[in-house]
Amino acid sequence: MTINLPGKLFGIIFISISLLLLAACNSAKSGSSTTTNTPVTTVSVLTISTTTTEAADDIVFVPAGIEVYRAQINPPNQFGTIQTTSVTKASTANAINVSYRDNIETKAGEIRNNIIYITQNTIINNAFLSVTDLPVGITAKVDAGVYNSNFQPGWEQIIEFNISSGLNPGSYNFNIDVMVDGIDYGTIPCTLKVTS
Repeated sequence: MTINLPGKLFGIIFISISLLLLAACNSAKSGSSTTTNTPVTTVSVLTISTTTTEAADDIVFVPAGIEVYRAQINPPNQFGTIQTTSVTKASTANAINVSYRDNIETKAGEIRNNIIYITQNTIINNAFLSVTDLPVGITAKVDAGVYNSNFQPGWEQIIEFNISSGLNPGSYNFNIDVMVDGIDYGTIPCTLKVTS
């Protein structure tokens, strides 16, 4: 896959300029000379690694302000489907529902992504994910996450797995620890199956 950074950069600049012009037009129409400050939320974003071929679990940013898997937006069966599971985790406080990929199949030397989506009956202010018991030959990067109120309100966080090219075929088990608003909800299991 060739990534057209100038084209994507042009698109981002075009959208940004369009939004600025729209805001200026709305301000001019109101005839008001008062200035209002709008708070800006800064979100730390995982730098998504690029691969030479497109994969079903590549992360794609959509206009609703969320990240989805490539398989979710492309024509059916072009990339296959992404199977996710949902787990309810309870604590002495509110229960949470965690949607994620519990089984990931890959080849050695590839990068795989796992979007963790957490919902609760209240707004989630912060979530912290960590990968535990990760086998040698697999590394994980966890982004800072963001609360998404545009789609189904919830906390979205991405874990990127880098699989060593020398990793032997087999199934590798590990856990993802989930903490929401300071409450540890324990771990959710995950298996990464490396094929030849």
